[in-house]
Amino acid sequence: MLVQKIELKKLLLMMVVASMLLVPLAGASSAPDDISENGKHPELNALLHDIPAIKAVDLEATENVDHRFRAYGKIPELKTGPEVYEWVNNLDQIRTNINKNKELSDYFYPNGPLIAYGTDADGYVTVMLYKDYPNIKEEDIAGITKIIRNNAGKVGIKDVPIIFTLDEQIKPATGDWPALPSYSLKYRPIIGGIAMTTTNGTIGQVGTVGFAAERDSDNQKGYVTAGHVSFWSSGIQTYQPLPGVGNESGTSSLIGSDSDVAFVPYDNVVGKIHVGGGYTIDVDGYYSGGITSMYLQRSGCVSGVELGDYEAVLTGVTILGHYMDKVKVMDNECQQGDSGGPVYYTYYGRNKVVGIISAYGTRL
Repeated sequence: MLVQKIELKKLLLMMVVASMLLVPLAGASSAPDDISENGKHPELNALLHDIPAIKAVDLEATENVDHRFRAYGKIPELKTGPEVYEWVNNLDQIRTNINKNKELSDYFYPNGPLIAYGTDADGYVTVMLYKDYPNIKEEDIAGITKIIRNNAGKVGIKDVPIIFTLDEQIKPATGDWPALPSYSLKYRPIIGGIAMTTTNGTIGQVGTVGFAAERDSDNQKGYVTAGHVSFWSSGIQTYQPLPGVGNESGTSSLIGSDSDVAFVPYDNVVGKIHVGGGYTIDVDGYYSGGITSMYLQRSGCVSGVELGDYEAVLTGVTILGHYMDKVKVMDNECQQGDSGGPVYYTYYGRNKVVGIISAYGTRL
């Protein structure tokens, strides 16, 4: 049962670099490199060895801790970073396979209490239930658990660790003016981490530019922001920073069907990220995965630069009615207007794009 309220705002990150066929532009002369989940990049190997060990835990003995609603199974002892990485990747095959076959579709809100499921970086399967669902039935929990266990068996995992939590619905992070002063200046060339505005008829909303990118199919330059910032539509006029003559900054073109992404073709862009006060950093590449203990940073035009740990990968998050196949989570707070802003990590002075801000929620 729920015994304690934990005020933990969660920033949901769209991992759009690889899935959207968009390559971030580098701020320096060198080409951006991808430290992918499956690659042999030396920087990835160094990151793996920085991952802390995980102690063995019998989750059923911790059911009433923090935000846990139900807990099953055991987390094994994982003594090295590479062991943790391998275990979490194996767990994530469960999420991937369930989503491929849509096995949990009958349990999603509003037909059921489920709002998302996925793989937590601490080594367990996480299942998020809507806290205000009128009647969370034991048979629903049992049905979800059975599907997860069946898929765990297929990848060779016995007594799979599962934690059910009670959560609020996810909220998009678009908003109204004002943005922070240094974010709301006019920037040309356009860079990541600055305020932008979109208009759809008489309706306007504020978001943040994510990062400068190049489309793989035709090498068209432009920039990335959240799909809901452009009203989930192509042909939406964008401005940087505010609507006005001379502030036009392209129209939305490429929209993600299962991720919260828009691409705006625009030639006058450069691979830099604004980090507040008019200061910028170069983009040195991108990372299309996520590992436990990765310390992330993000830049939003309303709340500025914030830091937080990578937490999880989720499936089933719904943003304004759009089902997301894959989002990443960091433990951080964001504000309306931050949507689309860049999420990145810095390792030995090199800044890698990880994704963009989409939405936030409160875990209880």
